[in-house]
Amino acid sequence: MLFRDLGFHSLLAKLPQTEAGSPAAAAAAEEKSARTAGRVETKYRTINSPEALAELSKSLQSALSVAISTEGSSLSPLSARIVGISISPAKVRPIISR
Repeated sequence: MLFRDLGFHSLLAKLPQTEAGSPAAAAAAEEKSARTAGRVETKYRTINSPEALAELSKSLQSALSVAISTEGSSLSPLSARIVGISISPAKVRPIISR
């Protein structure tokens, strides 16, 4: 359960009662709903060749917006090294753009 995983133990008792009768059941139902509510079809691929990089570049040039995320080797920004980059072109117009 999300609250328990994140260490919010005191908040579990404050959750509203459900038909199941426990705050934990309410939190579990909410977590399940959040996981399935915004399901989006995903397609992952590794860019490991010049051809794949060229294809990615072409798709990014025609995108309305692009999301970029990095993965580091440490939580410390001073000692972390970039070990991965995620790039996702949007198929819809963003809410906020520059």
